[in-house]
Amino acid sequence: MERIRRHTVPDQVMRFLDARKRLLAAIDPRARPFGWPRRSGFIQPLVDAQLHAGLARFPQVQVRFGHSVESFVDGDAGVAVTVQPLDDEGRADGAPHVVRTRFLVGCDGGRSPVRNALGLPFDGKSESTRWLVIDIGDDPIGTPNVSLVLDPEFPYVELGLPHGIRRFEFMVPPGTPESTFDDPAQCVRCWPACCRRRGRCG
Repeated sequence: MERIRRHTVPDQVMRFLDARKRLLAAIDPRARPFGWPRRSGFIQPLVDAQLHAGLARFPQVQVRFGHSVESFVDGDAGVAVTVQPLDDEGRADGAPHVVRTRFLVGCDGGRSPVRNALGLPFDGKSESTRWLVIDIGDDPIGTPNVSLVLDPEFPYVELGLPHGIRRFEFMVPPGTPESTFDDPAQCVRCWPACCRRRGRCG
């Protein structure tokens, strides 16, 4: 936990603002019924790396990247899972093999092939929106919170992240070609003023 904690922002407040930055609502839980903050911002690849390294404590656990589940058979003795090795481009790379296990868990993403094969529903629907993400080093704002700016013309999210990173996520208007956001002039238009003064984008 100590290795993970340094990649987090504990007790992170989430604020919902209108286009004029007026506060509409906030999520600011301070209770710690289990001894840990209820809300923490974090940098996912760094936390994932610590979780992966932590598996070394369990020699019976194997992590295999670059594999896909092709099929499985559930029987009295457990589940036989046919696994296909993949190359870096996601193409079959070598012969498939069978892994035998007591359980197979369908937590392989929102479009889970395992869950689909079992006919299990996944309720809810996500809007197909695209986001332009800009990370700025040497955080020019310095607050540890999250702001969701509900601007009908150009909504965006601003997050304080560990290690002096400030992240902006701008919703790309429907129908806008991605090439628009390769244009530095467009990038400058959507930066908040404090970031334009710093002139740092990356």
